[in-house]
Amino acid sequence: MRTITGPSELIRGEIDCFLQAARRRSEYDPVPRRRTDRRYHRSWPLQVRIAGIEISTALHNASRNGLAFLSARPVNPGTIIFINLFCHDDDRPRVPAVVRHATHNDHGYLIGCEFLLEDYLCSQAVGQ
Repeated sequence: MRTITGPSELIRGEIDCFLQAARRRSEYDPVPRRRTDRRYHRSWPLQVRIAGIEISTALHNASRNGLAFLSARPVNPGTIIFINLFCHDDDRPRVPAVVRHATHNDHGYLIGCEFLLEDYLCSQAVGQ
């Protein structure tokens, strides 16, 4: 059994658990393009906290370093958000991420995020 030594390791474990679940019955990009990590495509409900406001979203794709979700509202690039990857379990820690892009599409907005593992953000996420 692995010993978790800090908040960033706890959050990395949460991301790894999420990716393991997302890999099941998902599709993935057969051509990696510019990406170094495989992206898994799967619809999955997410809860996202943006500046203290909770919004319900749907996962579009995920990789080891980030994810993209569909949202009814835009989120500005550079915004720090906290994501509950398992939205039906309020006891799970939220994962901090920074928004990298918000692209308008037929379903609202596709929000691309990069996970953040800085200790100060992970400490905030664990405490939420």
